[in-house]
Amino acid sequence: MTSPFTGAIYSPGINQIVSEFRVSRLVATVGLSAWTADLGPAFGSIRTKMASGGPLSHRRHIHPLDGYSKRLYKYRYYTLSHWAFRVRPSYAIMVYSVAVSIGPTLGPVVGGAIIEAGVDWRWLQYLAGILQLAVVALDILLVSESSPAILLVRKAGRRRASTGNWALHAQYEEWRQVMTIRYYVRKFAIRPFQMLATPICFSVALYASFIYAVIYATLAAFPAIFERGRGLDKVAGSLPFVALMIGIILGIVPVALNQRFYNGKFAAAGASKVVPEARLPGMMFGSGFFAVGLFITG
Repeated sequence: MTSPFTGAIYSPGINQIVSEFRVSRLVATVGLSAWTADLGPAFGSIRTKMASGGPLSHRRHIHPLDGYSKRLYKYRYYTLSHWAFRVRPSYAIMVYSVAVSIGPTLGPVVGGAIIEAGVDWRWLQYLAGILQLAVVALDILLVSESSPAILLVRKAGRRRASTGNWALHAQYEEWRQVMTIRYYVRKFAIRPFQMLATPICFSVALYASFIYAVIYATLAAFPAIFERGRGLDKVAGSLPFVALMIGIILGIVPVALNQRFYNGKFAAAGASKVVPEARLPGMMFGSGFFAVGLFITG
């Protein structure tokens, strides 16, 4: 939640940026666009994977120097995948999705209050950095390593030290010897685009990108509608984001109810067969409200 929050908090300071640097609003919005496009962390992705010893390291090897510590945000999938094995996957994904979606709705409210209090726009970025560094510190202190491969490497190291048998090693230590720069480029820079060439992956990515893009489009649309259009101050003009947040939280209800429907279909199909179409009723129910909401806003 903190990572999208730090991106959205940039929006209330755009007017000050326009005045101070004498640029257009379009140019001032490039900062938000660059964050949304993941440009800064994208260039650090391969470096982070190499420093971590490979893609299987889940937690300890996080670089807080990639814009707003967004590297931590990138590792959400690993944590989620381990958690999903311990609880019903839809509940894990539901909590994750709500947390990620609430961040962009809180950022403009908090940032608007800071700007309205007469504080310089730079403090929005200071707050973002402080918050992300606090999250990284908590992660280092409280979250333990969860990668089976890394845990086996550590266990092998302890066994070598206790037995004196230096031939003992984990299989991942053999893999790590062949992980060259070419390997990382192929796996983390080329393969994602190859995956997008498959119809299912492309469709899911397109759908998720559209939904998330709509949320971030409100960062520019709501100030234009409620501040410049209706003359509200930044605090009052950011309150529609609270309504958006409430809607996101209420979305938990149909997802939780749809889980029961899915469980029945899954049991009827047999444990060896997945039934992704059983996830559609909840999405179909929400899509109607989504379209109506966009129409009313427009």
